[in-house]
Amino acid sequence: MLKRRFCFTLLILCFFGLTNSIQAQRDEAPETIRVLSGDGRSIQAAIDAVANGGKVILGPGVFRVDEPLFVRGKRILIEGAGCDWFPRGRSGNTRTTHLAGRRVERVVPFEEAVGLINFDNDAGGTLRGMKCTGFDACLRGYSEAPEAPGPPLSVEEVCMGQNGRGIVWSAPSSLFAKSVIIRDALWNGVSIGFPTLLGVTPSDNTQVELSGFSVLDPGHACMAFKNTIASVSDTTLTNCGPGGGIVAENSLVQIQSTTILPMFSGPGITVKKGGYLIDDVFVSGASGGGILFLSSPLNAQVSQSFIGGTGFLNGALGDGITVFGGGSVYVTSSQLVFNKRAGITAFGSFVSLQDTDLICNGFDLDAEPLNGTPGQFQNLGGNSCGCSNFPGECTAQSSGLTAPSLITDPL
Repeated sequence: MLKRRFCFTLLILCFFGLTNSIQAQRDEAPETIRVLSGDGRSIQAAIDAVANGGKVILGPGVFRVDEPLFVRGKRILIEGAGCDWFPRGRSGNTRTTHLAGRRVERVVPFEEAVGLINFDNDAGGTLRGMKCTGFDACLRGYSEAPEAPGPPLSVEEVCMGQNGRGIVWSAPSSLFAKSVIIRDALWNGVSIGFPTLLGVTPSDNTQVELSGFSVLDPGHACMAFKNTIASVSDTTLTNCGPGGGIVAENSLVQIQSTTILPMFSGPGITVKKGGYLIDDVFVSGASGGGILFLSSPLNAQVSQSFIGGTGFLNGALGDGITVFGGGSVYVTSSQLVFNKRAGITAFGSFVSLQDTDLICNGFDLDAEPLNGTPGQFQNLGGNSCGCSNFPGECTAQSSGLTAPSLITDPL
């Protein structure tokens, strides 16, 4: 009798031990989940199930995404097989993971945009190796309310096409993106920042580093920033729309080693308020001007840059560099060549010039008063002006030029 009771007790203990072991295995989220086929629901299920710090690996092929994907409260890697828009070998192969979202017919306001892939402020990780089409944006980072910065997100070798905007980022978290191709966005290729200051200064907001971008044929600007800190490097912007190549407001932006090619309806770079460092930039064929500084930049510098072949926009502008509304800009070691109007125009602003060549522009330097404040130039030496084999001194004149209009909300 005692033997039977002992065996029965042992059987019960083994049963509950096995049950607890199975439950523990179920409660432990997997480190890696592979989604080799399926649709957006399969991907969302994998995102929800994978462990914090885990990986979601997507196979090559087309995944139809009818509902937006959300990553909430965890840091994960989402990696596809690659994108065939990159040259062979850059991604290691020409296989493509294509997330095909619903087609967009109109541009929604920045605050209303919903991405195909959405990261909340408590989510981060890496997004790599895929093509993303459709929705208001390919990638969206967001926060329901101003909060402390969350984990950063890295984006690598991702192609974005026919979205409302390629990237929409308003989370107070860092974004590090490199080797990204954006084509045919309905509005801006990239829109980053806060629609309002939310009671904080730009230095308290998100930090963004964009490197190795190629943005082609957006409906408005190639890149737009507002109330944020950002850097752009090793980037090519082509055939940008009326918003121009890069437009920024109330931000701290560094632009380096960037090429902005012909734009028939907008300027190369337009910045309003904030601080800007522009170095090793090539701007050619921009309508309405090469670089426009508007409304008292805190601090601005243009160095080792080429700005040429600018044209008129609606019969006005067309300067290589325009400085408007106060502030100070330092231009050094640059070339301003064959610009339709002036090489540099200062409207009630102060421009320092050093080791810079102004060649065959409509005229070299123009200083215009604004609200009783004169435009001024400071020659720091090493400059040359004119359109002959014997360049002369650089002398400012006042020709009553038309001032630029202020930009609307860039996002």
